[in-house]
This record gives sequence, C-alpha cells and structure tokens, in this order.
Amino acid sequence: MLAAIWRLRTNEVRSRAEHMRSGSTLQALAILLTAMAMAGCGGGSGSGGNAPAPPQEPPIVTTPAVVRVTRATPFSAACLAVPAEAIVYANAEVEPHLAVNASNPNHLAAAWQQDRMSDGGARGLATAVSIDGGTTWSRPQASPFSQCAGGSLARASDPWVALNDSAAIQVGIAFTGGALTAAARSAVLASRSIDWTRATAAPRASLVPWTAA
Repeated sequence: MLAAIWRLRTNEVRSRAEHMRSGSTLQALAILLTAMAMAGCGGGSGSGGNAPAPPQEPPIVTTPAVVRVTRATPFSAACLAVPAEAIVYANAEVEPHLAVNASNPNHLAAAWQQDRMSDGGARGLATAVSIDGGTTWSRPQASPFSQCAGGSLARASDPWVALNDSAAIQVGIAFTGGALTAAARSAVLASRSIDWTRATAAPRASLVPWTAA
C-alpha cells in the first residue's frame, strides 16, 4: 500500500516538473520570436530591414487665377445669312480643345467654336496660343475655315489642334446646307502655322468635299 502511494507521488512530481519545463520552453520561444520580429522591423542600424520611402508626387502647376482665353467675337453680324428660325449665339464659345507641346509644356494652343448656331455648327472656329504655360494668351484669331473667316463653306464645327516645336496643326469641319439636303457640301479642312504666336494659316482640304445626292 505504501509502495503504491509512493509511486503515485513520484509520478505526480515528475509530471509537474515536465509541465514546468514545457512552460519555460514556450516562454523562452515567445521571447526569442518577439526579439526577431523587432529586429526585422528596422530596430538594427543596418539598412536591410528598412522599407523604401514612398515616391514623391510631382508638383501641380497652376496659374495664379482663372485666365480668360476668349474675347469678343471676331465675326460681324452680317457675315452669314441666317434662316429666320435659327438663332446665332454671338460671343458664345463651345467645344474647346487644348493641345500641349510635349517638349515644351509652356507652349499651348486652344481652339473652339465661335458663335454657335441653334441649328448646327457655328459662324467659325477660333484659336489662341500661350507660351507661358497659360498665364497669358494671344488675341484669338478666326480660323480660315468658314465663310465668316474668308472660307468658301458657310459654317464650321469640331475644332481640333496639335503642336510641336516646329508647327501647329488645326483641323475642323466646314459645311454648307443641311445634312442630306440638295446641294449640301462639307469638308474636313486643315491649317498649319510655323509661327508660335499664331495657330492658323491658309486652310487645305484633307478630304475632297462631297455633294449630297
């Protein structure tokens, strides 16, 4: 009987000792892992654990205030015969287009419809140029696409412009008569300028004008 009790006591002491050793081992392992994690987060003096700095965003360049590009219409009220039911919105500019010189971002060109009409198109297109990043602009010029600007077709629309160090190119459409009406004509016209202070030149038809059937 005493021998059995002794064995039970001995096994209990041994079990408690093993449990204490296991707990000490786990505690030591936790301390080691914590130390390794702190070292990996850049706690040391070396650069191997330092995360790279985030990239810097480029600065946003703006003009000091809103800059007006357009001015009073260059077209006279009598330059184009208008149907009685149509309305001419003089001094109204719509459909603006802006181009930036890829090698010189301070060189800009803008184009737009000038004097939009209620029944389609405008009296003409106009352009302006900036060489100081948009802070100041040249006086707008009428593009030579429509009748009011010396062209052979009545109205213009769809301005588009591009430029580089050597030239500025402007494209637009011009038309006379309503769509699909007798004797209606239209064309895609292009003009080129090699003067940085101007964005227009004599137009040249890039597509042959067509006549409606």
